[in-house]
Parts: sequence; structure tokens; C-alpha cells
Amino acid sequence: MRPQRSLGSVMTCAVGMVLLFGRTALATPSESATTTAPAPAPSPATLASAEEASDLARVQALLKQRADVNGAQADGMTALHWAAWHDDVALARILLRAKADPGRTNLYG
Repeated sequence: MRPQRSLGSVMTCAVGMVLLFGRTALATPSESATTTAPAPAPSPATLASAEEASDLARVQALLKQRADVNGAQADGMTALHWAAWHDDVALARILLRAKADPGRTNLYG
């Protein structure tokens, strides 16, 4: 036989779940299915990482989302640095038109 729980302990548990997981912790399946979180904004280094991987489609999508064109990776590399590294003149022009800073330096100079 299970021990009886008081209303106070149940409420404390419910409040804890909400604090830990937000309101969706107590939502019914139909409520949580209709609630959608907004898309997270791209991180500052996302555009640089996409260019590092030469993922042109991702770079274009991020530029349309107004990703930070001067966002740098941990070592200071930006999308413009990577475009220069890859000799990607067309993308470098696109980044410069989007206000990429050609004077930014990285850890290497």
C-alpha cells in the first residue's frame, strides 16, 4: 500500500517542477503540443562556423536571419576571415555588403 501524500507535499513538488522545467512540466499533452518555443537566435559564431565548413546554404540562411556578420569564434575567426581563407571572393563581397568589418583581427593577427 502506498503512503498517503499531503496536499502540501504535492504542491511543493508541483512548484519545484515548474521552477525546474517551466510551465510545460505540468501541461497536458494537448497543451504542450500546441505550445511552441520561439526559434533561438543564431549564436554570434554560427555564421563563422558555417563559412568555415563551406556551407553556403547555411551561410545564406543565416544572413537572411540577420546573424551577426562580425560574430567571432573562440579564436577570433569571423566569416570574412574564413571566406578569405577559402578564397571565396563572392562570399567575401556579400559579407562586406552586409557590413562585415575587414579590420577585425583574430588570435593569429
